[in-house]
Amino acid sequence: MTKKKYMYKRIFALYFAVVTTAVVFLAAFSINRVNNTIKNQQLFLNKKIIEQTTEYIDRKYDNSRELLWRLYSTESWRDDLIYYVNNNQEKYLNHKLDTFYKSDKLYYMGLESYIKSAFGFSNGMKRISLYNYQDNSLSIFQENVALNIYENAINSKKGNIKDQFDEIMMSNLSKDGDSNKYINIMLDLKNPLNLNNIGKIIFTYDISDIKQVLSHYDESHSELLLIGGNDITFYDSSKVYQGDNYPYIDELKSKQMYYDNGNKYFGEVMDSKSEMKVVGIISQKDISYLNRSITWVIYALAGALAILVNTIIYTKLKTLELRTNNIVDSMEKLEKGDFNARIPIDKENDELSFISVRFNEMCDKLHDYVKEVYVSQIKQKKAEVMALQNQINPHFLFNTLESIRMKAISSGDREVGKMLYNMASLFRNMVKGDSIITIRQELEHCRMYLELFKFRYPGIFNYNIFCSEELYNNQVMKFSFQPLVENFIVHGMDIDRTDNYIEIALNDMGEEIEIVISDNGKGIESQRIEEINEKISKRENLGNSIGLVNVHERISMTYGANYGVKVDKSSTGGAKIIVNIPKLKEAKDE
Repeated sequence: MTKKKYMYKRIFALYFAVVTTAVVFLAAFSINRVNNTIKNQQLFLNKKIIEQTTEYIDRKYDNSRELLWRLYSTESWRDDLIYYVNNNQEKYLNHKLDTFYKSDKLYYMGLESYIKSAFGFSNGMKRISLYNYQDNSLSIFQENVALNIYENAINSKKGNIKDQFDEIMMSNLSKDGDSNKYINIMLDLKNPLNLNNIGKIIFTYDISDIKQVLSHYDESHSELLLIGGNDITFYDSSKVYQGDNYPYIDELKSKQMYYDNGNKYFGEVMDSKSEMKVVGIISQKDISYLNRSITWVIYALAGALAILVNTIIYTKLKTLELRTNNIVDSMEKLEKGDFNARIPIDKENDELSFISVRFNEMCDKLHDYVKEVYVSQIKQKKAEVMALQNQINPHFLFNTLESIRMKAISSGDREVGKMLYNMASLFRNMVKGDSIITIRQELEHCRMYLELFKFRYPGIFNYNIFCSEELYNNQVMKFSFQPLVENFIVHGMDIDRTDNYIEIALNDMGEEIEIVISDNGKGIESQRIEEINEKISKRENLGNSIGLVNVHERISMTYGANYGVKVDKSSTGGAKIIVNIPKLKEAKDE
């Protein structure tokens, strides 16, 4: 016993090591796949955010250029704007009053009209600002009202005009509550007569649509930044770099990643049509945070799987150990002369069960050998007596019918003699002969049966049998056709008519033979045909028409479920019974 237990313990130790190692590798592989999937998903969402934000800024840029073109294409707007840029406010107001006084229009078609039109043309427009090179002033408009005019706004020694303008705009917009809500598109103002630069026009837009892009991708943990030409961040969704220099542009463009304070960031940079750069970044820490719950779930599932599999293996090996012990114990009992020793049989269907069954069968044969031989001899004697008795009774009936037939012929009644011959032949076929006969024999039985009924009902029905010579020697079960012919005699024939007709036709279908028995009798309704076919397929009782189910069941059990009987309507108005059997040669003729 100790050796047997030791063997199963070694097997369990081996399985435990293999299963645990496989589960650990599977868990590690799954976690790595999940990490990569989440990372790729976040990078994909990050790229979609960048693309849609860049498209939004490009639309605003194109919108700004359209507004500038509208300004140049309208003479009164263009002339008034040039005068505004080239002169101070006092001169411009006097010029405005003089021009309006001389015109015949109800309102002044000047700068204010353009500003109002521009706001109506553009959704999300917040400010329109004009920078004048001549007096270094900056005018900021909302609708048609100048909010602020900055004298000496730009210091040429500080460098980029747009950067200084952004600082002024941030200061001005912060009075509205949040400078983080707007972007600026700056375009050159040129004198259309000589194409010299006379200033700048700056369109300021609300970027709430960009925030809607971020909210649309709520599964994303990306941070969005809009950066000007001097790498100054004028929009940061996390507000970490808001207004400050963003130092990682070059690293993102070359490697699409960088490190900041020990944390790894992935990102992408996309240039817009203006000087703005759109940056989207996501930290490794956020990706790891998203993975954390899934990682713990994978670890938990892996642990549960390892415990479950090892428990199943232990239970199975323990069962095998007990079954092996039972076999060994029974063999030891048999060795000591106990022929009543038996191995308990369980539900397992394996080699041990096979050994147990064979061992028990061997013991049963040793124990029951004499009794089995004695009983078999008694049964054999009884069968021989029954067979002799069954032979005596039919022979008596056959001889009696033959005597009656000969007497009828000697009396000159040959028709009665013929019918008695057919009846005797049918009766002999019922109680004698093989269960598998030829199609020729089965059709001959049907012919005798139909001749008997023609004798019984003279002049009211006729029949025909069609079969090619090649099919006559194929096998068929005895009484495959006759009960179906009888079905017409009992249920389909109308004795008040003189044109009752039944036809038996055999068709060669290649690997199968199709037997079609059709008549012109009373017919069957379509619904009833469906019910009959359903009951035939389920082998249910059809009441008086038990022959259909009987033939179908015998054919299906003998040849398989693909063969059997089916009922349909005949083209002549009656019923049609179709029988399919396999084509089998070498049947024995009687």
